[in-house]
Amino acid sequence: MSPRGDAVVVLAQLSGLRGGPCARVRPVGGDWQPTTCVPGGAAPSDDPQVAVDAQGEATVVWERRVDADSTVIYVAGLSLATGMWSDPAVLSDVREHQRGPRLAVNAAGDAVVAWTNTTDTNAIVTSRAGAHGSWTSPRDFGFDLAVVETSNPSVAIAAHQAAVVVWEGRQRSGQGRIIRSRTRAGAGQTISDAGQDATNPAAAQSPDGRAVAAWQQQAGATTSVVRVAVRAPVSGLWQPSQDLDVGQDAQVATDAQGNATIAFAARAGIRVARIPSGSSTPLPAETIPGSSGGTLPRLAVNAAGAAVVVWKANTAHGAVRPAGSAGWSSGAISLNTATTPAVTIDAFGDALSTWTDHPIGVVSRVQAAAFDASGPQLNALEMPPSTHAGVPVTFAVAPLDVWSRVASTVWSFGDGASAAGTSVSHAFAAAGTYPVTVTSTDALGNTSSDARVIGVVGPPPPCGPDCDGDLYPASVDCDDNRAALHPGADDTPGDGVDQDCVDGGRDGPRSRQ
Repeated sequence: MSPRGDAVVVLAQLSGLRGGPCARVRPVGGDWQPTTCVPGGAAPSDDPQVAVDAQGEATVVWERRVDADSTVIYVAGLSLATGMWSDPAVLSDVREHQRGPRLAVNAAGDAVVAWTNTTDTNAIVTSRAGAHGSWTSPRDFGFDLAVVETSNPSVAIAAHQAAVVVWEGRQRSGQGRIIRSRTRAGAGQTISDAGQDATNPAAAQSPDGRAVAAWQQQAGATTSVVRVAVRAPVSGLWQPSQDLDVGQDAQVATDAQGNATIAFAARAGIRVARIPSGSSTPLPAETIPGSSGGTLPRLAVNAAGAAVVVWKANTAHGAVRPAGSAGWSSGAISLNTATTPAVTIDAFGDALSTWTDHPIGVVSRVQAAAFDASGPQLNALEMPPSTHAGVPVTFAVAPLDVWSRVASTVWSFGDGASAAGTSVSHAFAAAGTYPVTVTSTDALGNTSSDARVIGVVGPPPPCGPDCDGDLYPASVDCDDNRAALHPGADDTPGDGVDQDCVDGGRDGPRSRQ
């Protein structure tokens, strides 16, 4: 979703005439639009990834099997405002097998994509500056003195920061797999400890440049431990990694303040831990209520710190944690057997999850469920800063809720009076300063409010705000008792009269020819 709540779901098309990928777009407060597919998408697509910038421009990457000798990584843009795709472009070498693209986009549209070249088992990365910038030539970033093969990259990028890429690699010494990271120009750094295999890394980055990575490390024949590491924003060096808890399939996300949230699957259910901003030590993990038996969690966190986790437990389940809260509320979000769900969250804490379900006797289908966490957005708010006592003044707003119907809009004028509606009129009886508040409520009971102060002065002149009737009120008219004098009138030089109100009441040079 975009920060304001426009949503897009991208679908892999593994067979059929349309190929893919294809997408469904839902404007904030609107309906899901008809499916559109990338131009020229006749060949089947797989493993699509999508991310959206602050302007509502989506970037989509996917892999496409070309022939027996090559699988190619493609990219295309999709406007959530128009539903129009850009022409697809090839990112990878077309002569080899490229798999598993992973995408990250920041608010400005800067993007990074990494994938695995399975022909020589190496990780590849490319990047783009701005939503409409050119992609750099793909380059190997995994081979170095520490490893002989790399795979399973994870990427993250925050505003005004270089991208973070972490991946797993097999050690040249033959002692298992390790987690590596590399800056744009620096040498690779190992962030996992030597010992058992370390796999499935996930990375996140906060606006100050701080990065957090999580992965699972084998701790026994049937046991794995989630480990985490933090990269300092100034030095760019990863701090020593630490055990978080017994578990696997870790996901990590950060908010605008640099607080990190890590979700992972454990025997007790889906567990979540936090690493506060400025710290490299995780707080004790907690189990989300109702998550027993959950596997393969997916996590999203918005800039304010609101979080949502979804997971698979036969059917799809989800839990939300509002910004500033330590508690989670959870429940089932699907009725049928579901694949691993995906999840996203907007700036207001509204969440969207999608999954593929398989009801008995029915072809598999993609479904979606939304969590409405916020009241309506108060768009086009009109509250005049001042007025005269006894003069009706208009107040207006255009409330728009991301997922629900707007049920009511109520105004409180600070003088004991109130009114309902999106456009209302009110006259204040006496001079003074009054706090005016508008509150809009959606069908679920979520509310949004905004308040402004209006200054009320004494009654207007007996003749009203435009005494000479020239359609220019006294506040801008240089002489509100003479209709021939007003802004924009033709000025006659030398007659001692300032007809066009540009010379402070003094006759001046002709200002209009």
